Amino acid sequence: VVAALKANDNAALGAQHVYNLALALVAPLGSDDNRIRHVVTCLQYRRATAGDVGCEVTVNPTSVAISASPFFGDGSVRTTNRNVGGGSLGMQPAMVDSFFDVFAGDLSYSQQTSNVGLLQVTWGRVTSSVPGSHFYIDDGSNLRDGTTGPDGSPNTGIRVKADLIPSPPLAGQVVSVRGVASAMTVAPGVCARLLIPRNAADIVQLAP
Repeated sequence: VVAALKANDNAALGAQHVYNLALALVAPLGSDDNRIRHVVTCLQYRRATAGDVGCEVTVNPTSVAISASPFFGDGSVRTTNRNVGGGSLGMQPAMVDSFFDVFAGDLSYSQQTSNVGLLQVTWGRVTSSVPGSHFYIDDGSNLRDGTTGPDGSPNTGIRVKADLIPSPPLAGQVVSVRGVASAMTVAPGVCARLLIPRNAADIVQLAP
């Protein structure tokens, strides 16, 4: 359950007590731990009982653990390869997860929330690299977009645009990449993930 709450908001979740519920409080960018604790304090204070007017259910946590935010200071968000791009939204088609034969209908598409256009950080081992053009990374999601590498084997992972990167990573290296989630056409009506780094500094080698 993700609640978009601020201090003094009512947690109107229904008409019954809820026990052992894990609640994630998502604070706006720039919020500090004290503000998050203040929201939790408000939730702890309002203890609903069956006799309360309106029978409002509140969350009374027995413990509070504040985790590090998944957001970087520049607004980018860490995510797995599979979450990059996401599913369909309005006119934006879904990203293909597995593409072996478009004519045989051997396709599966992402069911994740669409996030094309957002700045994201993902990571993985370089499975294919074409200097002056692009490289592919795979974090174990084993995505297939229907394209092939320089040796003719199917590409695995997501494509990272690298035409302006002087020294792109080599196959086998493990890297993290910060970039804008985009899409490319790999067949008529089929879109695949494309991550576009802003500059060379957005690519960080994690392991040789």
